[in-house]
Amino acid sequence: MTQNLLNVDRHPQTQLRKPICLLGKIQSGKTRCMIGVIAQAFNHGIKQIVVLTKKSTLLRKQTTRRIAREINTLPSGKSVKIDYITNINTEHILQKAEPSERRIIVGIKHHSNVNKIYRFLVESNPQLKDHEILIIDDEADISSIGYRKVTENALTPNQQSYESQTRDEQLLVAEQISQLRHAFENHYYLQVTAMPASIFLQPEDLIRRLVGCGEQ
Repeated sequence: MTQNLLNVDRHPQTQLRKPICLLGKIQSGKTRCMIGVIAQAFNHGIKQIVVLTKKSTLLRKQTTRRIAREINTLPSGKSVKIDYITNINTEHILQKAEPSERRIIVGIKHHSNVNKIYRFLVESNPQLKDHEILIIDDEADISSIGYRKVTENALTPNQQSYESQTRDEQLLVAEQISQLRHAFENHYYLQVTAMPASIFLQPEDLIRRLVGCGEQ
């Protein structure tokens, strides 16, 4: 799994590395496998890892605790920093040695959390953009490509009256994950799911319009 992830081709249009999907039934050991991928990624020199999990306070606590428990039991995992994004000061600027420290940031897939991750990694610490980073999308079906119809009233060209206009709007969290991926040219993207239909069975026209995740 990890070798496939690290050797994946780039999409010819976006130049982003294509996602790898870890598919397994519920309670089949996907989280354990995901933690194994994290450990091997550290062994391959990747320092920054982001884990995005389902929008559930209970699940995010459970995921953070389990990752910390299993990673910290490894001889090489005791120095890994594992933080939930709301416990991080997003304005903190990493000092000289800090970018080379191994770090795992966990956050639920809520727009404010994904935005905080972006602020910390991209805006406050732009030097990280040249680093390799692993983004793990746990319960990936929750943030798969999606659009909703938005109807708005807009003035007609002659500015005399209003008419309804309908447009497609990309779902916010999917768009934010796409922006995070675009910020890191050297990122790897692992999707973990037991329900792949919403990831793979998507209309071609939506995939073409999506910026950043169309390589699925």
